[in-house]
Amino acid sequence: MVNFTPNRLDAIQKGFIGKRIAVVGDLMLDKYYWAQCPAFHRKHLFPVVEVDEESTRLGGAANVANNIASLGGVPLMICVVGMDNGADMLRTLVAGNGFPVDGIVADGTRPTTIKTRVIAHGQHVVRIDQEKKVDINAIRK
Repeated sequence: MVNFTPNRLDAIQKGFIGKRIAVVGDLMLDKYYWAQCPAFHRKHLFPVVEVDEESTRLGGAANVANNIASLGGVPLMICVVGMDNGADMLRTLVAGNGFPVDGIVADGTRPTTIKTRVIAHGQHVVRIDQEKKVDINAIRK
């Protein structure tokens, strides 16, 4: 077992400050619906969800970038998104966090990955994935 002292952990964290770190992976949005689920539909036996609040956050590789930045590093994302509203929202969130967006490439043949979670009474009711699980097309200029 590895045993880190508070001084060692502090030194590791300080080592992140100002470091440029590449993040290569799935850039995605995490959307949440915080809700109540008071009843099931009587005819079809499915839950009826009443949304109280919704939020959108950086997900996947964007969440990793956010964690790197929280330690003082500079994340450089190398990722592919679609050419859709999800990509616009991601770029806005990424730029709003002060991260460079130069490495985010748009591919019109795929959607931006969005994972939507419905949470009622502190439990996941359902997760809805909008993504394309195929290789990235060659990017032509």
